[in-house]
This record gives sequence, structure tokens and C-alpha cells, in this order.
Amino acid sequence: MQNGFEGIPLAVFTGLSPSGAVAIIVLAILLLAGWVTGEKARAYVRHLIAVPLAVVWVGFIASATHLGTPANALYAFTNVGSSPLSNEVTAAVAFLFFAGVYWLASFKPDLSPALDKAGLIACIVTGALFLSLTSVVYDVATVPTWDAPFAPAALFTAAIGGGLSLVLVVLSIAEAATERVKFLLVGVAGAACAACVIILVFYAGYLATVGNNVVAPGQHATSYPIAIVAYAALSALGLSLQWASIRFRVYGVRRTVMCGAGCLLVLVAVVMVRVPFYEAYLSVGF
Repeated sequence: MQNGFEGIPLAVFTGLSPSGAVAIIVLAILLLAGWVTGEKARAYVRHLIAVPLAVVWVGFIASATHLGTPANALYAFTNVGSSPLSNEVTAAVAFLFFAGVYWLASFKPDLSPALDKAGLIACIVTGALFLSLTSVVYDVATVPTWDAPFAPAALFTAAIGGGLSLVLVVLSIAEAATERVKFLLVGVAGAACAACVIILVFYAGYLATVGNNVVAPGQHATSYPIAIVAYAALSALGLSLQWASIRFRVYGVRRTVMCGAGCLLVLVAVVMVRVPFYEAYLSVGF
């Protein structure tokens, strides 16, 4: 953990990329379910998949800096099937490929409904695979601070909160979906963030009981309480801004700015709360 500013690049990766993946999956589901009405709005939403796609890319590029040099990322593909890290990276590349190809195809004026549907399904399947493999990559028996059900649960709930916040930005810019759908997304995002806070509180309690022959229990996870409070505050503020943009029917640039600022706060919170996870690295002994 001494290269690439220690765990910060990985915090950016596991904070942003899963959030972007959740956003693309949800947008694909909304399009398939017909919850985005009007062909012009649907086309705009397809084009704006570039927003969460860019968030995934930022996280993916950040993860490469952790390896000392991005060239070392190529070695991550050498043990596909046997290495959780190789599986995660391969799934991320597959997801980025299908989501990127679909985004490019969305500009094709005569894109057939069958290909459109197939592209959306591919985004959902590869995105779900990426999320599942990312959640288990730290399931290492020799690292008891990571080998706990709280770790993947916190990653998932934080990603849902961040991802739905991104979806609201896309729908705001595209002026797509009804207010009812947007309120539903804000509510689910808020519930996910609240669940993440509860999970992290239990996780911090669990970490207080873990130690080895060198480090006393709890000594390696002192920054978690501050991170949890910061995550709760920033997420609540960010989602409140997005809720206000819907509730008070703000339109145009003001709505986009309010919604975008709220999403930025949520994503910053997601990345911040991932940092203590890597600081809590502790092997069983020496």
C-alpha cells in the first residue's frame, strides 16, 4: 500500500466506478421499462450515459496509479479465473467496453430497437458482474479487517446512493422522467446512504475487536468515526439539494447546477468514506 498515495487511488476507484456502474444499470432499466417517455428524451438520456461512464473511467484510471505505473495494469489480466483482482479488472474492462459501444451506437439515427435492447441488457449484465466481483476482491482470509460481510455491504450501499444521485443528474439535464420517478430515486438513494451509515457503524465496532501480535485491537481504524459522520452529513446535504430541485420545480440551468452540486457532494462523501477502509488493512500476524 505504499504506491500511488497508498489507498487513496483505490478509494477513488471503489467509490466512483461502482457508483457510475449503478447509474448506468439504473438508466438502462429505466429505458427498458419505458419510464423515460418521449423519443427525444430517450435519445438524450442515451447520449448522457456519457456522464456516469466518465465517472467509471475516472475511478478506473485512478486505480492504475496505485500500481506505481499504469503499465503494470497489464499484469492484472494474467490470472483471470484464479485471481479475484484479475477477475475484477477484466469485468471492469468488459463493462466499459459494452457501455462505451452502446453510448457510441446511441448516436446512430437508425439504431434498431432490437440492438438498442441488446445493448442495454449487456450494460446491465456486465455492470452487475463488475459490481459483484469488486465487492469480493477484498474477501481475503488473512486480512481479518477486510474479511467481513460489512465490507461488501458498505461498498454496495454507498454505490447505490452515489449511482442514483448520478441518475438524477442525467434525468435533470435531459428533462426526462416524471417527478414521481425522481422522488422515488431520491428516496431510495437516501435509504441506501442511511443503510450505509448503519453498516459502517457496525463495521467500526467490529474493527475495534480486531488486532494481531503487533497492533492492538482498534488501533488501526481510528479515523472511521469521523469518516462516517462526514459521509452522513455530505450525503444528506447533497440529496437534499437534489430533492429541493424537484420539490420546488427549479428549471433550466439552476436545476442542473443544484442537482449537479448535490451529486458532487454525494460522490465526494462516497470516496471519503472508502479511505479508512484501506487504512484499516491488517494481516493476521507476522
